[in-house]
Amino acid sequence: MYKVYDNGNGKYSVKKDGSKRASKIFDNKNDAYDYCDKKNKELGIESSAKNNFIFRKIIIGVLSAFIVVIVAILGLKFGIFDASNLSSSSSNNTSSIVVNEGVHNEFQIHFLELGNKYSGDSIYIKAGENDILIDAGSLKGSAKYIKEYVDQYCIDGKLEYVIATHADIDHISGFVGNSSNGIRDGILYQYEVGTLIDFALTEKTHEIYKEYLEAREMLKANGTNVYTAAQAFNETDGAKRIYELGEGMQFQILYNKYYFELSKVENNHSVVTLFSYTKNGVKNDYLLTGDLEVEGEEAMVEYYKENPGILGHVVLFKAGHHGSKTSSNDVLLELITPEISVVTCCAWAQYTEKNANTFPTQQYIDRISKYTDQVYVTSVYDEENDDLGSLNGTVIISSNGEEVSMYGSNNTTKLKDTEWFSETVYVDSTGKLVTKDTAGAIAIPRRTMPAAWK
Repeated sequence: MYKVYDNGNGKYSVKKDGSKRASKIFDNKNDAYDYCDKKNKELGIESSAKNNFIFRKIIIGVLSAFIVVIVAILGLKFGIFDASNLSSSSSNNTSSIVVNEGVHNEFQIHFLELGNKYSGDSIYIKAGENDILIDAGSLKGSAKYIKEYVDQYCIDGKLEYVIATHADIDHISGFVGNSSNGIRDGILYQYEVGTLIDFALTEKTHEIYKEYLEAREMLKANGTNVYTAAQAFNETDGAKRIYELGEGMQFQILYNKYYFELSKVENNHSVVTLFSYTKNGVKNDYLLTGDLEVEGEEAMVEYYKENPGILGHVVLFKAGHHGSKTSSNDVLLELITPEISVVTCCAWAQYTEKNANTFPTQQYIDRISKYTDQVYVTSVYDEENDDLGSLNGTVIISSNGEEVSMYGSNNTTKLKDTEWFSETVYVDSTGKLVTKDTAGAIAIPRRTMPAAWK
């Protein structure tokens, strides 16, 4: 039987008795009750809060699904459909994308807000019974926010897989967290970890990196399988390139030239992952490249053009390096032709005083616009309060294998339609952001609408 639970954070989850996972999560309790009644009716259990209209929708849905199955069986039997096509690994046979308030239970990718005004990555993935975390930025204090969020889904205290893409602090600080009386609150200290896969090379020497290495050794001592991306890609020392997650789901460590040689740019050492979910012959791919820059993207594309059949069209592409001008380049986008792109950043002038270099950049926007206008951004700088503000908020891309949905904890507004995108800002003759009253200030839109989005 399905029941509604109050998560205590303004959200309501629907769970089946005996399941560790929420079937769906809602902002509105009545929507959760409706969905719960629907699921119980599918099990033959009568609920008091459902009306005849919802009941009819369920019956129609079941009958429609039955008809589709019968047609498919007859089509295969009499040769109308080619069975080899149904089992094809081509990502071109993808699900429809729906922007709504629901979250599918089977497969979810959560792009987290991190509790502060600094850009960083932390991506929680729920794939069947597997809990996966990629990165834990942006500051040590983010560990608290990441754990509070993940604990809504991971209730057994174990992360089956953890991936640390590279050694920059906005990706690993939350793994180590803060220390009080010798006790750390970092993610790697708060969960049992089945397998850790991390960057093979780095030239970083900062203190947080040293603390990360200590946490890494602690995990090894406690029985965690610890591998580098180079070991995983080469399948050495017990590591695997492809990890099966059950029920048609898997992830694989993709090729990166800079697993094996040093780059002048630290971001190029990023671990690149491709998640896939195949159901009823439909295969959806989801590409996460960390902060990979143009040199790494070019080398990866060259490799997969020489080794075709692995990397092609994707439903989701996480914008490289928070939507910077040096990532998400044409050479990669032409190969993957993404349908959705999520930018994990706090949109503001964090790293530079020049408007053109703030995340997400105009260059990224111009390039991605050729393929999709479904671009979503987690956070925005709240200048008035000098704090974190939500653009879309935590973004969840989920799928039941037949439909892909986008949910934003704040809203589902596309980047091009946000106030941030079109608001007027003021710059000087060098492009530096200034106030309206600055002598010589030039008024410009923060971002220019690309032709493909008009």
